[in-house]
Amino acid sequence: QPAGQEISSPQAQVDTLTAWLHLSQQCNLRCSYCFLAKENSAQMDLPTGKAAVDAVFRAARQRNLSRVTLKYAGGEPLFNLKLIRRLHRYAKQKAQAQGLYLEEVILSNGTLLSRHTLSFIRQADIRLMVSLDGVGEAHNAQRPLVDGSGSFKLVKKGIERAIEQGISPHLSITITGRNAQDAANAVAFALDRNLTFNLNFYRENHYAHIAAASNEQLIAAMRAVFAVIEARLPRYSVLSSLIDRANFSNLHTRTCGVGQNYLVIDHQGQIARCQMDMETPVTSIYAADPLTPLAETQSGFQNLPVDEKEDCRQCEWRYWCGGGCSLLAYRTTGRVNAKSPYCQVYKTLYPEALRLEGLRLLKWKPTVH
Repeated sequence: QPAGQEISSPQAQVDTLTAWLHLSQQCNLRCSYCFLAKENSAQMDLPTGKAAVDAVFRAARQRNLSRVTLKYAGGEPLFNLKLIRRLHRYAKQKAQAQGLYLEEVILSNGTLLSRHTLSFIRQADIRLMVSLDGVGEAHNAQRPLVDGSGSFKLVKKGIERAIEQGISPHLSITITGRNAQDAANAVAFALDRNLTFNLNFYRENHYAHIAAASNEQLIAAMRAVFAVIEARLPRYSVLSSLIDRANFSNLHTRTCGVGQNYLVIDHQGQIARCQMDMETPVTSIYAADPLTPLAETQSGFQNLPVDEKEDCRQCEWRYWCGGGCSLLAYRTTGRVNAKSPYCQVYKTLYPEALRLEGLRLLKWKPTVH
């Protein structure tokens, strides 16, 4: 839009319902920032899983949405691989019967990626996301195994095994006060293997025992990341993956779909608004309308449009960040209309991220004959 003119509010065009299916409390890692209590015996069973899929498709039909995304998560969801296989078949049949597009993602720690498991993932056409918080000890310090030893070698082997089988795992990198200075190495790891990635800023929670990076640490870490990317400009855009919850792919009034087109279902079938708020369920998979109660809750955390946030409504960047994570802002300030505590980081880095994308476009611009 022309400079100097008022930015018009974007009209949301939502066509996808996304559901986080929490398949297992069991995990072989003890990550320092995890927001879950581990329990090996707590797993979703098949009847609950099918009812959860039914609830997701029911909510999608009620809102005339054309796409469904299922995120198989945990804990480590591959401890419940048998259920993933069954839910995949069940969801695929429902999608075909109802004329909906189905996308599935496994959110894994990367340590259990056997060739047998990867063969299923490839044949089922399920996307794979793996958490990687650094290279070597930087990853190990944040994501140790249960016995305290490092998990990096296992994760690296799993990623390389996936690539060998024709799968390109997406890497999720979480930045804390402990690994901020090594984030650039994690990004280099991804770029050297032509893998997509995203960078998340750590959110404090009840179970975590680690300090968040300061704004100064985050800015320094991200500038080191930008330098790595500039030296290895990829053919694919990383603009929407660079700065926490920022999304530069299109204008938007909310950072995420919480309360709008997003369900978080725990292993017992309870539904919460966010995976970081599963201890506060709002409804269940057996509700006739499982989605509306997530938006109607009047107490506690709410995912307001950015134009309704007192701290954000005049900011020129508001439709890029959507105001940041609403839950983090609420837990930090006690207000539902507050800006993200990372606001200054966003404002500092957005122009630099745009410059980086410009350099990438110039490098890989189509040749005109």
